[in-house]
Amino acid sequence: MNGVPIDGLDTIGNTAALDIPANAIFSGVFADGRPFAFSSFDSDNFAAGTVTLEAAEIPTAMPGVFIASTNPLPLGLRAGQTLTIDGGASVATNYIAAPGSTLIVSPGGTVGANFEAYGADVYIAGGNVGHGFDALAGTVVNISDGTIAGGDPFAAWGDRKVNISGGSMGLCCLQAFEGSVVNHSGGQVPYTRIQLEAGSHLSVYGAEFKLDGEAIAGLDPGVPFTLTNRTGILSAILVDGTQIEFPLNNFKDGRTINRRVNGAITLNLVSEMLRGDYNHDGQVNAADYTVWRNTLDNSVTPGSGADANFDGHIDSGDYYVWKTNFGNTSDTPDGQSVPEPSSLALAAMTATALIARRPIRRRTGPLISNHLIRGSDRLCAFFRRI
Repeated sequence: MNGVPIDGLDTIGNTAALDIPANAIFSGVFADGRPFAFSSFDSDNFAAGTVTLEAAEIPTAMPGVFIASTNPLPLGLRAGQTLTIDGGASVATNYIAAPGSTLIVSPGGTVGANFEAYGADVYIAGGNVGHGFDALAGTVVNISDGTIAGGDPFAAWGDRKVNISGGSMGLCCLQAFEGSVVNHSGGQVPYTRIQLEAGSHLSVYGAEFKLDGEAIAGLDPGVPFTLTNRTGILSAILVDGTQIEFPLNNFKDGRTINRRVNGAITLNLVSEMLRGDYNHDGQVNAADYTVWRNTLDNSVTPGSGADANFDGHIDSGDYYVWKTNFGNTSDTPDGQSVPEPSSLALAAMTATALIARRPIRRRTGPLISNHLIRGSDRLCAFFRRI
C-alpha cells in the first residue's frame, strides 16, 4: 500500500483482509507474474470488506531489455525490466509498467489504451500511446515526439513529473493533480481542456509570452516568473517554435468542470533553440551526443548544457530529444551562419568520432534504450539504427 509491504503475507498461502483507503495506491504482482496498481485516483474502487489477499509464489522477473518486435513480451514490466516498443510493434490495452521499470516508445510503435505507469520511467520518442494513459506517483514521463491519443485524459497523479519537449496530444485533456510537475517547452498540449489542480505546477518555456495580446511586464530571460492571473488568454511561442493559446479561467458547462486552472504556473523566457544542439554549432550530430554523455547525471540550471527538456537534470530524457532531432541544422548557430554539411560529410564525421572513442563508463539506469554501453561496438550499432 503506497509502496509499503502489507503485513501478514510473508509466507506462501497466508491470507489477509484488506480495505483500500481513498487516494491510496494498492500495487503488487498477480500469481501469473502480471503487475497491477489500483487507486481511486483512476476510479478503481473496492467496497470495504470485499478484498482478501493470499500470498502466492510468482514467476521470477528476469532483468533485461525486451524489444517488442523480436522478443516474447512480459505480461507487464517489473523492476529491472526495460521494454522498447519499436516500429510496427505494439502492446495491448491495460498494460502496466511497475516501479523500477522503463518503457520506451519508438517511431512506429503503439501502446494500447489505459496504459498505466507507477514509479516507472517512460520515454515517448515517437509512435502512438492510446487514450487513458495514467502516470501514478513516482513516474517520470518524457515526451519528445509521437502522439498521445484523444478520448480519455492523460492524467498525472501524485509525486510525478512530465517533461514535454515535442509530440502532440489529441483532443482530450491533460490532468495534472496535486504533487505533479509539468515542464512544457515544445510540442502540442490541449490547453483548451487542461485540468491543473491545486498543488500541481506547470512550467512553460518560451521565446515570447503575451496576455490577451499584450506583452507581460516583468519577464526577464533566465528568471522564472510566477503567473498569478487567472483571467484572459495566455499566448506563447515555445522554445521549439510551437505557438500555444491557454485560456486561464476555470470553465463549467453546468454539469462538469471541463477546465480547471488552479495550480501554480511559471513562465520562463528562453530563446528559441535547435533542440539537441548541445555544443551550439548549428548541427545536431555525434558531437552533441558526446556533450550529453560527458555530462550525464549532472544537475544543472534548467535548459543549460545538455538539459533539453528543462527539468534540471541531464539524463536519458535529454538523449531522446537529441535522437529525435538528429540531423537537424540551423542557419544561425550562436549568431553565425554555418553551411549545412552534406550527408556524406556528416557520416564521415560520425564514423571518425566512433573509431576514436574509448569505451564509455559503465553505469546503471536507463541509457540508450537501457542497454549498458560497454564499448564502441554497441555505440556503432546504435548509430546504424539511426
